[in-house]
Amino acid sequence: MIRNRLAELLAERRLKISRVSNDIPNLSRNTITSTAQNDTKMIQNETINSLCQYLGISPADFFEYLPFDVSFSASANNITGIVTSNVDVSQLIVTNIELDLYAKQTFLNPQYEGKNQTFDLTVKQVEPATIPMLLDGGESWTDKTTNIYFSIMLGHTSDTETYETQHNSFNNFWNTITPGFMPIVQGLLMDECTRATREGIEKSLENTEFDINEYYDPSVDWKKVKGMYTFSFKNAFSEQKSSGATIKFQPAKPSANKNNDPFSSDNNDQLDISDDDLPF
Repeated sequence: MIRNRLAELLAERRLKISRVSNDIPNLSRNTITSTAQNDTKMIQNETINSLCQYLGISPADFFEYLPFDVSFSASANNITGIVTSNVDVSQLIVTNIELDLYAKQTFLNPQYEGKNQTFDLTVKQVEPATIPMLLDGGESWTDKTTNIYFSIMLGHTSDTETYETQHNSFNNFWNTITPGFMPIVQGLLMDECTRATREGIEKSLENTEFDINEYYDPSVDWKKVKGMYTFSFKNAFSEQKSSGATIKFQPAKPSANKNNDPFSSDNNDQLDISDDDLPF
């Protein structure tokens, strides 16, 4: 793994990105920002050259390197859709989401091929969450962001042997990740968990025939959903086993609408014409 240290180098010198972009005409502010955030997979030689000259450093000072790669793969365990009648289709209750997560440490140098490792982790939803759905017109009912809280643990909920076998080697691996690389590695982990969570919920929505309006296609407003992760790495087997992951729509609140249909209007069976509405 390799990353640049531009953010730290600017902080050490108390330099703002706006100042740097003003002092280096051939580098845009966007280029400097994305470089400092390590958001780009490729940095042009001209960019490295300009920044190193400006900061008075060598490329060896500009980059940090770890002699291995870290990657993650996750999948959601089965999520059951619970069908109920008389629901509020704007809100979906998500409970007991659980992911199988694998962390891989890979050495590309054949000399260290025997050091490649894969660790078994479990990602478990801490508490139920009510997430917003997209309604007709592509808008949700709220402007607020809903957080889904997860705990990341080592091993499986079904056995303790995995944790006991892997915890020493996993701790050694995790501790070799430097402070500079840690936000990047954690970001990769969280992005993969978020992808797997989204995929699992969408698959359950697609496979469940909910008792709702036949013209409504359930879709989560993912722009207003955020995963929050705690890196505990405790023994997953110590967690109390849940009854399984589920999704269901929020029960509808009592309404004056006699049909209690969330897709219908309270006044759609009435016609009110006043004198002012008449053309004569």
